[in-house]
Order: sequence, then structure tokens, then C-alpha cells
Amino acid sequence: MAEVMDAEFRATRQVITDAGHPNMTIHLPVLDAHVLGQLIDLYQRATIYAGLLYGINPLDQPSVEIGKRLAIDYLRGTPR
Repeated sequence: MAEVMDAEFRATRQVITDAGHPNMTIHLPVLDAHVLGQLIDLYQRATIYAGLLYGINPLDQPSVEIGKRLAIDYLRGTPR
């Protein structure tokens, strides 16, 4: 089964590369809490940089803030 999974992985990566789409393969030495934290940090930073490159503020979350205010209103019994 490992050979099948590896063949599928390599084939998918090749198709994506041949189509000209950017992609990357990350090799982890182990999968423990420290390495998982580093991986999460990597994706958080990539998301921020991508947002900035697209001209948006990736840290602005107006809908999240509105949701928090609405939840507090509902808990107080004063929905809009």
C-alpha cells in the first residue's frame, strides 16, 4: 500500500508541476508537538504574506468581531 500511496503522490505532484502551478513538498523529520507547531507557524506566516501580496489585510476580521458582538448581545438577551 505504501508503494501505491507514493506513486499517487508523485503523480499528483508531477501533474500540478507540469500545469505550472506552484507547489511544495514538506518533509518532516518526525511528527511531534514541536514539529507540528512549526508547521502551523509556517502556514500562518504564508497566509499573512499571501494576503499582503494580494493587497488585503489578512489580520482584519470584521465578520469575526461582528459575530462576537452579536453573541454577547444574544447572551444578554438583547438581539438586534
